[in-house]
Amino acid sequence: MNDRVLFAGPYIGEFGHELLGTGLLRAHARHFGRVIVCSRPARAPLYYDIATDFRSHDIQCLGMGSRATEDTKPLTATLDALVEPGCERWPNRFVPPNCGAPRTEAQILELSCYYHRLGTARDEWKGVVAVHARNRPYQIERNWPMGRWDSLVQWILKEGIAKRIVCVGTREQARLVKGCCDMRGSPLGTQMDIAASALCAIGPSSGWMHLASLCGCPHMTWVGGKEHTYVKRRYLDRWNPLRTRAKVIDERTWQPTFATVRDELAQFMRERA
Repeated sequence: MNDRVLFAGPYIGEFGHELLGTGLLRAHARHFGRVIVCSRPARAPLYYDIATDFRSHDIQCLGMGSRATEDTKPLTATLDALVEPGCERWPNRFVPPNCGAPRTEAQILELSCYYHRLGTARDEWKGVVAVHARNRPYQIERNWPMGRWDSLVQWILKEGIAKRIVCVGTREQARLVKGCCDMRGSPLGTQMDIAASALCAIGPSSGWMHLASLCGCPHMTWVGGKEHTYVKRRYLDRWNPLRTRAKVIDERTWQPTFATVRDELAQFMRERA
């Protein structure tokens, strides 16, 4: 009998980093008889096949690691107090920046078999377009203007690309665009099913776009600033273990024009045919 106990977490960092750490955790967890995962309550569905015991916490933290805002960054002692004594830890110490997410393409390929496709395709969501209209209260320069979202949604409906568009994410950090079905704030399991069923997902780089990748949902995103090249590689290979079809708009700005996103989306959909 394997009596080894693994404690993973507490996870407080950004969703995308935690999400991409699940494959590494799944690979590591197979050597343990008991696996305890500690994270935010909404993220429990990520660990149904990994954790024998899921423990939620209510610690809030904007950003991640060294970039977390000082007024919400928890003390290490606060996090360590949540760890069950006598367990082996994953990572070996609390690492807020990435929770063990893969850093190289080789690492992704080596562990790709431990990344499971998330979500279940449902008839009720078949053929929808998922929109993640990011609206974070920090790094606001990454939020795409509402007027451009309105124009894009109306164009998608007019062109008949999809008959239904759903807005996803959380109510606190994503907008509702006119003409869309509001699924913001729905359980993570439901949002994974939406992604697994959708025609495609659209939005600036975010954890939800990485979720789309692990649900096998074709997705188009954009990223600006000095991290552009690095993050682009995440979507195309490093953080794409299922090799889901992805496109990163190559204008190196968080504020592409409506015309740019429209034209890139049109091409992306043509390539799908």
